[in-house]
Amino acid sequence: MVIMVGLNIAQSKKREKRDGRENLLGSGDETKHRSRNLKEIVSKYRKSKDPSSLAMSAKNKLVQRQEKLDKLSNQAEELEGTSEDYASMANELLKKMEKQKWWQIR
Repeated sequence: MVIMVGLNIAQSKKREKRDGRENLLGSGDETKHRSRNLKEIVSKYRKSKDPSSLAMSAKNKLVQRQEKLDKLSNQAEELEGTSEDYASMANELLKKMEKQKWWQIR
């Protein structure tokens, strides 16, 4: 009887894990590769043959990339400043606690 209960618990855990994966990723049928013909691939990835539109597209992508890099740079500077403030506070606290005895800490 104990063995049967243990098997049922193990099976239910496997089922829960599988159901959770399906909820997260969808059913296995949706993730399978679908064969496409040449026309579908060409229509999806076809680029305009006009050099000016290609140059404009590249310029737009470059501007977007620069904006993202600027945003990351600003975030990094902010994080650096915050970490320096935290480090100085930690050092002040350490100096303050070094002067106190263990029984005086409140």
